[in-house]
Amino acid sequence: MNYSKNYIKHFTDKSKALIMVSRNEFLDEEIHKNIKTLETAINNKISEIKQYKNPEEHFEDLDHFTELLINYNDLVSYAISQDKININSHSNNDINPIDIDETTERCIKYSQTKKLTDGLNSIVDENPDKFNSVKDTQKFGSYTSSSGGVSKSLDNVESYDEYSYRTFNNFLIAISEFDDYVTLDSIENNKDGSIDISTIYKGVDNFSDMFYEMSAVVDYLNEKNYLNDEQKSQINEAMNKLNKHLEGRKLKLAQAVGKENPESFNNALKDFNSLITASEKLFEANSSLNKNNDKVKSVNVNSNVKKSTNLNKINKKFSSINKNKKKNNALLKKISKPKKRLI
Repeated sequence: MNYSKNYIKHFTDKSKALIMVSRNEFLDEEIHKNIKTLETAINNKISEIKQYKNPEEHFEDLDHFTELLINYNDLVSYAISQDKININSHSNNDINPIDIDETTERCIKYSQTKKLTDGLNSIVDENPDKFNSVKDTQKFGSYTSSSGGVSKSLDNVESYDEYSYRTFNNFLIAISEFDDYVTLDSIENNKDGSIDISTIYKGVDNFSDMFYEMSAVVDYLNEKNYLNDEQKSQINEAMNKLNKHLEGRKLKLAQAVGKENPESFNNALKDFNSLITASEKLFEANSSLNKNNDKVKSVNVNSNVKKSTNLNKINKKFSSINKNKKKNNALLKKISKPKKRLI
């Protein structure tokens, strides 16, 4: 297999596309073989990294390794989110996420931090007129680090809560064009940190009632023939945003298997399942809206998104594999500026 940076991204994207359209219950044999080959190469590289006496002499290798690791875990997480992993298998040929040890992680983070620092120093040296004091330089360094200056950092990952808030807000903005009960100007949190639903939709206090009311609005507009084809298409696009939100949330959960506190993971999965069930009524209303419209193909929840029961079993399986490693909640908790949590 070609392990170059350009090829590995192509390999990951192509494999995802094949997984998405595959009708096999589990991973196709060729994809499974290629993933295992990549896993072996990464584990061999981890053994090599542990022998490094001076990481600064291996910056290029470490950068390449990080690229391989991120793409590998991304592909495995996608396979998990599409329910293509055999959870009942217990062999050396199983597909598993790679959770690197602390020594390897420190080595990678050191190289990334050193590269970032050198880059900042270079910018400061080349622009002395813009950095008149140590304070200016420190402020610039702080800003660059907080805004994701290390593009391939293992920590530069949008958390589950952050992703959920951002993408669900995209859906709400789109559907608010047709539903006056959606309110986005005064969103507030409950005591537990979850969004107070009554502040984003008038007259309700839970997601089930909110989606029921939304579907009633869509049904009413449809029955009264108040919508032209363009407006129906816009509602369908709003549903596409909701569908992407759900697909992304499941992928975030797949990325967290075996790495998170079991209680936090189970609560997040329970919330996700509740949201899937609650939103079905609105997807049905959208299908009715466009059933006689040849110009629009109604968006429906991907069947693999609904199959989330295996996530709990997969999490238990990988948690037992990583039982001696600290579960740090890195993906399910808020890791940057506090944002409003949906559920």
